[in-house]
Order: sequence, then C-alpha cells, then structure tokens
Amino acid sequence: MMLNKHLNLDRRIVIQNLIEAGKSQTEIASLIKCHKSTISKELSRNTKNNQDYCAYKAQYNYQQNRKKHEDRKLEKNPSLLAYTIYAITSLWSPEQISGRLKIDFPKNEKMRISHETIYKFIFQEKQKEKSSFSKLYQYLRHKNKKNYKRGRPKKRNLFLNKKSIHDRPKIVENRKRKGDWEGDLIEGANKSGYIATYVDRKNKNLIAAKMNDKSAESLNQATIEAFKNQGIKNEEIKTITFDNGTEFARFYDLEDHFKCDIYFADPSSPWQRGTNENTNKLLRQFFPKKTNFSKIDQNMLDQAVYSINNRPRKQLNYLTPYEYFHKSKVAFQT
Repeated sequence: MMLNKHLNLDRRIVIQNLIEAGKSQTEIASLIKCHKSTISKELSRNTKNNQDYCAYKAQYNYQQNRKKHEDRKLEKNPSLLAYTIYAITSLWSPEQISGRLKIDFPKNEKMRISHETIYKFIFQEKQKEKSSFSKLYQYLRHKNKKNYKRGRPKKRNLFLNKKSIHDRPKIVENRKRKGDWEGDLIEGANKSGYIATYVDRKNKNLIAAKMNDKSAESLNQATIEAFKNQGIKNEEIKTITFDNGTEFARFYDLEDHFKCDIYFADPSSPWQRGTNENTNKLLRQFFPKKTNFSKIDQNMLDQAVYSINNRPRKQLNYLTPYEYFHKSKVAFQT
C-alpha cells in the first residue's frame, strides 16, 4: 500500500470526522493511507491544551508554519543562499532565479524558493546596518524603483495580508463555476474620471461603475453599489482577482461585505486577468482612451455595458453573457 505522509485540508476533514466517530489513530492512518506517526504528529501539534482537533485550524497552522519555513530557506540552506547571491549580483531578477533553479536542480527540491521570498530577503537585509548583503537591492532591475514599496512598510502595509493569484483554487482557474470575478480600473483622459470594471471569468458578464476619483474608499462604494444595482447576490461573488493598484488597498472591506476571497495578480502581469483586460477593450469601443470621463454618467455607462453583455459570444456557444449568467433570455432594446 502506498503511504502518503502529506496532509491537505480534505484529508484533515476526514481525520476530524473519523476522530468524532471514535476511530483510533491506527484505524485513521489505514483509512487515509498514511503512516500512523503522521497522524500522531498531526494530533500532537493541533490538540494542545485539551482542545478538540479542528481540520480548518490545523490547516491554518500548517500554512503559517510553511510560510515561516519559506522565509528562512536561505538562512538554512547555504547552497541555495550562495546560488541566489550569485544570481542577484549577475543581475538576474528574483523571478528568473526562482524559475532557473528548477532547470539547474531538477531533482533537488531543497533548491527551490519563490521570488517573493527573495524580495523579502533583499529588503530585510537592506534594513540591517551591518549585513554583508545590505546592498543587494542595488542589483535589482531599475534599482527596484517599481518594487521599492516592498521595503517601505508605510505604503506596503495595506497589502500585507493579500492573497496571491497562485493560491487561487483550481476551480477558479478552470472556469467551472460562475461567481469568480476579475476587477480593474479604467482611467479617462488626463485623469478626468474612472470606471471600475468587473467580469465573471466563466460567462464574461460585465459590471461597471463610474467613479470621480480612484481612492480605495470610492472604489469599494462604487463596487458594492454596482453589484447591487445589477441584482448580483453576495453568493454569486465567490472570488475577485485584482491587479496591484492602490485603489484596491482596502480589499479586506470588500471581502467582509461580500463574504468572498480576493486575490491579486503578479505585478505587471495583465494576462493573468485576461478576461477583464479583453472586456475592457470592448468597453473602449464606446469610450476610447482620449475620452473625457467627466462627460460620462452612469446611465451612458449602463447602456454600453448592456450592449456588451447582450452580444452573442462564440466561447459561450453564441449565447450572450447575460443569458449565460442569468440563464434567461433578454429581448433587444430599441
């Protein structure tokens, strides 16, 4: 029998159910095909102070411990540290380093590190006066002017708890359900106004709201009103994926309001929100880049959105986004 020592949330839920059913550690290990010591360690770590085993709490503890381990990878692995320092001083980007490790060490899982961890290491060292690695940031492309916020807590702290697009559930990636949205902001000529746009990844349904400024507070208010006005229920908003604009800094308020999960794409990676980007191009047919947005009101925007949502799409077998989302047909407006 193949034994698998790795536990995920699904297996932890099974463990919790089996414990509540009165099964022994040996029986649980046999049923979920792992070693008895794996179950023993799992329960030892997550039932301290006579607490009952909780699968979700155990999964959270595991993720937190894994994050701490990731942050200390360079400290614990001299070979990985040496490779990383060499690559940085050779003007490789952290993303290039992370990707190249898999080619240079295809069978060595210890030689793996994320680009975010490398950035964190660089700027943590920068803050240490006597560190021999304090000048590494100078080797970053553009002296890391674009990513300099990583080492400046005053502006970075709003995004400390953001979730990466790489942590998004597979069901979102596979477009198997409605309710997974991509969000963006379109700017008028000379910053004359803004339009917040949201597109459902599965059925291309567009929601848009006019804004006079791009503050996080305005974005949140416009977003809540837009979904409400379009009759979108909270349960129809399962996830939202944004880029890294400051207008999304108060994303946690939207998470609380909609009871959804919000994720962030990698910097300068618009293709990761391709559905939204492509739909924004359709909206630009009505409001080209030179348009003065101060002359646009919500009624004009609603008419454009109506037109886009009621165009047949080949990807939807020539149904319209509105039909596909609401499972009902809409008569033409004249």
